[in-house]
Amino acid sequence: MKQQSGKIAKGAVILAISGLLVKVLGMIYKIPLTNLLGDSGMGYFNTAYTVYSIFFVLSGTGLPTALSLSVAKDLSLGQDALAEKRFLAMRRFTLVFGAILMLCLMVFAGPIAALLGNENAFWALIAVSPAVFFVTASAAHRGYFQGQGNMLPTALSQLVEALFKLLLGLLLLLVAIRLRVALHGKAAYAIFGLTLATVLVFLLLSLFVKKRQTVKCERTEALMLMKETLRDAFPITLSS
Repeated sequence: MKQQSGKIAKGAVILAISGLLVKVLGMIYKIPLTNLLGDSGMGYFNTAYTVYSIFFVLSGTGLPTALSLSVAKDLSLGQDALAEKRFLAMRRFTLVFGAILMLCLMVFAGPIAALLGNENAFWALIAVSPAVFFVTASAAHRGYFQGQGNMLPTALSQLVEALFKLLLGLLLLLVAIRLRVALHGKAAYAIFGLTLATVLVFLLLSLFVKKRQTVKCERTEALMLMKETLRDAFPITLSS
């Protein structure tokens, strides 16, 4: 019990520190971005980022939380194999669900931009749409590690996303300025840095996953585990 309490406390400290650093990086990120894009350019950028945030709520909040609770319960009952199967099932789901959300954003980027009264944000929406896929695909990994009480992968992924969103976004924006791209195109270049950062996060979290040759999840069992986890994820996502 003491060991488990110490693990939880350590994880909480790690997440708190990473959360603080992410906020600092976020503040630093907005300052040069605003100076380079100006008010109009930030309008395109913020429109795309707001839509991305809505999609993130759909996939990046309820799913990992529900999965972490289910995995923690499985492990507490000594059902390690079931926890592994649950992760495999939800990883399949998040890959498919992420692809669907990405395609929806790509297909309806024009109508969404028009609905928000910012038609020139179309290209920024297209640029950020792959990020929806990768952040959704990462949800299963986050939930799996958190359910084990291992907060390090989540903390590192948050820092990697915040840092490379800053570095790559500004780098791409400078490239766009050098190429004399139109203002709405510059906003698309800048937000594409976020997309690349989510790719790096997905790859990082995938490296933490240990391959298990003994555990296989059949289709029927996978569907059952998906149903259980999604039932718990729905109210969490709705409240978010």
